[in-house]
Amino acid sequence: MNLKLGILKAFADEYQNYVRACEQLDINYEVIDILYPGWVDQIKNSSCDGFLCHPPNDIMETKAIYDEKLYLINKVLQKPIYPSYESLMIYENKRNLINWLQAKEFPHPESWIFARRKDAKNFFKTADFPMVFKTSIGSAATGVDIIKSRNRAGWIADQVFGRVHPAMAMGRLKFGGRLKLPMPLFGRMQKHYLIVQKFYELKWEWRVFFIENYASGYKKLLKGYYASGSKQKEWEAPPDHVFDFARDIYKSEPWFDSMAIDIFETSEGELLVNELQALFGNPGRKYRMKYMGEEGHFKYNDGERSFEPGAVDQDDLSKFRVEHFIKILQEKH
Repeated sequence: MNLKLGILKAFADEYQNYVRACEQLDINYEVIDILYPGWVDQIKNSSCDGFLCHPPNDIMETKAIYDEKLYLINKVLQKPIYPSYESLMIYENKRNLINWLQAKEFPHPESWIFARRKDAKNFFKTADFPMVFKTSIGSAATGVDIIKSRNRAGWIADQVFGRVHPAMAMGRLKFGGRLKLPMPLFGRMQKHYLIVQKFYELKWEWRVFFIENYASGYKKLLKGYYASGSKQKEWEAPPDHVFDFARDIYKSEPWFDSMAIDIFETSEGELLVNELQALFGNPGRKYRMKYMGEEGHFKYNDGERSFEPGAVDQDDLSKFRVEHFIKILQEKH
């Protein structure tokens, strides 16, 4: 069966990974710019059998714009997309993710989401500090702060919700810059919600990821309080109980196709789900998971796991995703 895939282009260049994968696999494809004013007609008139997606992961408004377009493509026009619409609704959306984890009752850091200033201020009166404050979007700990005092927490609530009226909220401003200069990131200001989590003493964080039957993982080491932003990794394969924990989550929803599960291991040995990422990668380098001293990855067949040697790079992950999507479309047809 000759299938044609659409590749959605928008705010960044990640779509090019799909282009390279389709060309390497000799799959017919078409790139569609969904920021172009006539994008709806292009989707409707396209001969593509399904569409490959990669929403942005840095600014909430651009992620929301992309998600709205996915709603129309997948739910209104009934076009298949990959990764699934449902998994992308919790991708880089910690508000949705925390609610999902609470509903599914998977172990995760104790969390509170506030959409009213008075609720947050009342909570801080009796809360134990330090506490973790998070933005809904942001990778590598860019939206994470450890707040150590009640006064600081109250000040942030005033900034986020507005001391007098929500329309006058200044917002929580983050700073950053590639040249190590503290540049104000006005486009990433956080307003009208707070995500607060209990502070845990961590040993490290695990990342385990799955694309259909492909699986791999590694350990993120701590730098200060942070693991996701430390950029320090150990590539030895996670132990069996961590893989099994992650696999149970991956298999819990039929719409989990491509998924990375980030797992805190506390100083007391407790495993807690930190994040779920439908899209993940490590551009410019290979994944070098080691199992019994040899680089490679795992494959699952009828629930049984086996090791396959050979390092895997970013483009290979895109190829796995494209191959998985083709298989899904073929089974549907």
